[in-house]
Amino acid sequence: MNVHKASAGVESRIYEAPENDPDNLIKHELGNLKGESIPELVSMIKGGGKFIVFYYRLAIFVISYQRFSPAIFIRNEEEFHAFRKKYNRMALLKGLFYVPFGPLPALKEIRLNNKGGLDVTGDILLNITEEDLNNQVVYIKEMHTLFGHVAKTDMKYFKKVLIKYGQSHPEIQEIYVGTFLNVDQFEEPPFCIGISVDEMKTIEIEDVEKALYKQFRSFNAFMHFDLNATGEEMDIAKKFKSQGEMVYSRMHTL
Repeated sequence: MNVHKASAGVESRIYEAPENDPDNLIKHELGNLKGESIPELVSMIKGGGKFIVFYYRLAIFVISYQRFSPAIFIRNEEEFHAFRKKYNRMALLKGLFYVPFGPLPALKEIRLNNKGGLDVTGDILLNITEEDLNNQVVYIKEMHTLFGHVAKTDMKYFKKVLIKYGQSHPEIQEIYVGTFLNVDQFEEPPFCIGISVDEMKTIEIEDVEKALYKQFRSFNAFMHFDLNATGEEMDIAKKFKSQGEMVYSRMHTL
C-alpha cells in the first residue's frame, strides 16, 4: 500500500523517552489513591479498577486548549460518575468563552468524558515504581496509550466522508480514526486516519484530505497511518486499530 505521508509522518512523532531526564518525560500525576501499594493496585485493577484521564477545555478569548486531568484511580461506577461530573463542569466553566466557536469545543470534551474518558491504566502499570507511587506521579518511559477517540460530532463528519470514500474505492478494506495523544502541553492533538487496502493497490491520501476539509476547518491537522505496514511500523498500526475506532469496513456497514 502506498499512502502518502503515512509512515514517515507517524514515525517522527512516536514517543521515545530521553534517558535519565525526568524533565523531558511525559508524566501523569495520580489522583484518588488511598495509600495502596503496587500489588494492591494490580489486584484492584484485575477486579475492574482503572486509571482514567478526563478531558476539559481552557479557553482564553481566541485561544483554546484541550487539557487533561491527573490519572484518577476509579474503583467503581459511583467514583467514575463523580469525577466525570467534576471535569464536565470544569470544561464548561473554563472553556465556555472561546471566540468565535463558543462552547462547542468544550462540549466535545464533555462527550469524550461521557464515553469513558481516556483509559491510561496500561501506561501506569507499564511504568510505575514505588517511588512514583510515593510521590503520586508516574513518569512515562515507555508509552502504551498513543491514541484516543474522537468526539461524537467529529465522528459524524468522519463517517460522512470516509464511508462514502470507502464505498467508492473497492480496494479499501478498513478505515480507522482517532487522535494522537503524544503532543506538547499546549498543542492540540491531531486527528489520525488509518487505511488498509488490498495487496498491490494504492490510494492518494491527498484525495481523502481534500474531502475531509469540506467538513473540517483548515486548522485541523491530520496524520495518516498505513494499516498494512510491516516491521516496526506494524506495531503502531496494531496499536492504532486497538485504540482508535473503525469508521468503515468493506465487509459490513457500520
